[in-house]
Amino acid sequence: MASTIVTDKVYDIYMGDSSSAFTQKTRERINWICSQVSGTTVLDVGCSQGIVPLLLGRSGKTVLGIDILPGSISYAEELLQKEDSSVKKCVSFRCADFLTLELNQKYDSIILTEVLEHILFVDTFLQKILSVLAKKGTLIVTVPFGINDYWDHKRTYYLGNLYFSLSPLFLIREIKLFDSWIGIVCSRRKKWRVKKTHTPSELLEIEETAFYRRERSLIDDKNKWKNAFHDQKDKLLSLQEQIGILKQKNEQLQNDVRRWRESSNSYKEKLSQSSGKDISNNTNPIF
Repeated sequence: MASTIVTDKVYDIYMGDSSSAFTQKTRERINWICSQVSGTTVLDVGCSQGIVPLLLGRSGKTVLGIDILPGSISYAEELLQKEDSSVKKCVSFRCADFLTLELNQKYDSIILTEVLEHILFVDTFLQKILSVLAKKGTLIVTVPFGINDYWDHKRTYYLGNLYFSLSPLFLIREIKLFDSWIGIVCSRRKKWRVKKTHTPSELLEIEETAFYRRERSLIDDKNKWKNAFHDQKDKLLSLQEQIGILKQKNEQLQNDVRRWRESSNSYKEKLSQSSGKDISNNTNPIF
């Protein structure tokens, strides 16, 4: 792979170590997104490294992936070149700003994965989405659930504000709450239909369940790091104790060396006296 600079590395995470909890959660989210696609033509807005278009292309969907970051699109195009010719025919990528991009067709499914939190004027953005969504099309949206302090995030989403951002234009069909993401599947709302698909109490129950899972995960992580801290603290105390013992042994050895030197000097003096010679400066001492 060429040295293309990419900030969002969802493809690398998806294809990464299966034992990683983050990889498992990413695969769950990406696979769920792909499973919600309907029809044959798909628009992936904010496609990043192109993992969703590539997966859908392998199943025969015709997909256009767009992203505003040149590095992401270059990376995605390099990945596409390694795919089978059948996938290359189905998938294409464009580096563009969705709001200013002219699209001459309507799509059966439109995907917005971690996009809306970056958008300043969400209503305008969703109106553009609606204009290119087929009459019976599907919109699939995911956003981070709760606080995510990425520098380019314009807003924090919980279930309520995401639901009410989408519901004026779209009919909410399904809600999926992952560990750190919210997923919503919706379709065009018929103007005459005013009934909501979820009551406030249903939304509250869904969100409270998600909050419980999130809080449980955070507390478990805190306890894990707390236990790890105490383990390291115990190891540090053990090392400090060993260092104290070694210091004592070092002092004892130094005392032994001093005694040996004193004994050596005393022996030299006695030897010098007995022989009548001064051997204190002897370059080859006995000791």
